[in-house]
Formats: sequence, structure tokens, C-alpha cells
Amino acid sequence: MGVSPLLLTILITLSLFSETESLVSLQIVNNCSYTIWPGVRSTGTVNLSTTGFRLESGASFNLSDVPESWTGHVWGRTHCNQSSKGSFSCSTADCGTGKIECEGNGGKQPATLAEISLNITDGMDSYDVNIEYGFNLPMVVEPRGAGSSNCKSSGCSADLNGECPGEKLRVRKGNQETVACMSPCMAYNNNPQYCCSGQYYTADKCEGAVL
Repeated sequence: MGVSPLLLTILITLSLFSETESLVSLQIVNNCSYTIWPGVRSTGTVNLSTTGFRLESGASFNLSDVPESWTGHVWGRTHCNQSSKGSFSCSTADCGTGKIECEGNGGKQPATLAEISLNITDGMDSYDVNIEYGFNLPMVVEPRGAGSSNCKSSGCSADLNGECPGEKLRVRKGNQETVACMSPCMAYNNNPQYCCSGQYYTADKCEGAVL
């Protein structure tokens, strides 16, 4: 879409360090030109060592305690700050804890969301980047290491905020800069016409892209 993924992307790398020991690492790399605050949420029974942290532009963070079988979400929070009273908040994808750690909470929509499921069926992994819940920054999931030669990256490497179609979908910071883009389904309060649900659950009737 005209924007290099090396300029505005979070690269999430799954690395299988040892095929016999089945060690997995999630490396989160901030290739954006600004600081982000990744959030991590386990959707299964195993929690990781951190649920949120600060990541400067050009820096990377390695989650090395990921078990062989893990399911969870990773997203990036933007335009974050800490108040004089110590309360932490973000303009996009905030997890509502008042802290950098998300402590099991998910990110507030709209948010670009990486969904990862490791070793779910016959040792296979599943991953995708979901913008069904809106978009706040470019993100790519890329598999690496043993067994990844037949796998492809998944994601959206373009910055959609500047191309957000329709004023009603735009989330602005201080009524100026567009910092996120809502899905039509979210912007129109789960109206079936814009969620492609109910009687609109067909290609000829779905008007989710008509604003």
C-alpha cells in the first residue's frame, strides 16, 4: 500500500530455538519512527513474564518464556503518558489498568491485533494480524527458525490512519492528528449493515466498506 514495513511496523518474530526442546521466543521489534507500548495478553492458562512495556523506536524486546503451547494477543499502544499522580494511559489501544502492565486486560478498540496460537493441532502454529477491531498502527507477524520455511508473514504494513475513509471512523488526538481508524461495525454501533451480520451476511448485501 505504498509504505515500507521497515519504516512503520512492529515485527513479531517467532523463533524456534531448539526443535527437540521446542523452545519458542516472541521478539517484538519496533520499526516505527515513534515509541510504542506493546501489550501482551494470554488467552489460555499460561501467563508470560510481562503484560506490557515501553519500546523505543528501533529497539526490540524478547519474550523468551513462551511455552510450547501458548495462545494470546499482542498489540501496540501509542501516544502514552503518565500523569503527575502516576496514572498511565494511552490515546490508542489502552488496556485500562492505569499502569504500563496490562495485567490480563486487552487493548481498547480500535487496535491492530496480532493473534497467536502455538502448537494447536499436530504441532502446527497459527498467527494473523486482525484489523476487524480497527487499526492504530502497522504490524507484521513473521515466523523464523526451525520448521518455518513453508510459513509466510502476515500483517498490514501500511499506515492506514492517514487513509482512514470517512470522518466518522477517525480517532483524533486533540481533534487534530488521526491516531487510529475504527471499523465501520464499531463506528456505527454494531449495526448489522456495517458488520456484515444477520441479513447482511452475504457478499452482495454487505456494505461494511460503504461510508
